[in-house]
Amino acid sequence: MSGPGRSLWPALAAVLALSVGAALAQVQGSVSARLGATTISIDETVTLVVVATGLDRALDTTALETQFDVVSRSSSREVAITDGERRSTVTWALELVPREVGVFTVPAVRVGDVESELLSLTVTEAPTGSDRRVFVEAEVDVENPWVQSQVLLTVRVLRAIDIVDGSLAEPSGDGLDVRALGDDRAYSEERDGRRYAVVERRYALFPQRSGRLAVDPVTLSVTVTADPSRVRGFFSPTRRLTRRTAPIALDVRPRPPGGSGWWLPAREVSLEERREGDSPGEARVGEPL
Repeated sequence: MSGPGRSLWPALAAVLALSVGAALAQVQGSVSARLGATTISIDETVTLVVVATGLDRALDTTALETQFDVVSRSSSREVAITDGERRSTVTWALELVPREVGVFTVPAVRVGDVESELLSLTVTEAPTGSDRRVFVEAEVDVENPWVQSQVLLTVRVLRAIDIVDGSLAEPSGDGLDVRALGDDRAYSEERDGRRYAVVERRYALFPQRSGRLAVDPVTLSVTVTADPSRVRGFFSPTRRLTRRTAPIALDVRPRPPGGSGWWLPAREVSLEERREGDSPGEARVGEPL
């Protein structure tokens, strides 16, 4: 072909390349990703949602796990048939825990040979003062008890937002015998100008050896709505918060020297005598009391 006819080939080649590229993309499928929030604190989790369309492969999170801990994952699958063509969509929801504070690029995840886009996440320090929406604290009534004496531990959960569900771990510590005391107590309290609903639990700790013992931090794990300002519904997005009490150290005093036999450290000891019978104040020889 000569003359103007030759100028059609570049245009036809470009159209053909675009058509082939579109067809390959359609065959290969696509992977998209989005975060439930772009800014979280170090003690929160964030949900990463990954959607794979037209790909029947497993999700590879190897790159993701170099920067985050994946504490839970779930998936769902939908299949649609359009013009006789069967096409599946798989959605994964991954709950991520950041390992440090900073601004991070969330690595791409892979489904087969297709990668998701890169995302940005800002992780801040844990909130303090009136910025706290939910937190947990613990205190003891004495920090230098006698060995095997009772230490009263009080744990309080304070919240200024609704909680979808949650759990509070039991206190523990090497060398400590821990026992729960009574039922929870609920009340309200103001801290730093903010009103909180409070749930209080009490425990008895019995140190089994002298020296320095540590009460391990008590962990509170709760699920809250991702956007507390919105009305909560059954399918409202949520996120998990983890809060811990500050460490507590006990300086346990040893048993005093010179004593032997039974050891009973107590704040108060009382003795009571009771005799039953027709005449409790009288006794006769040969009659039992």
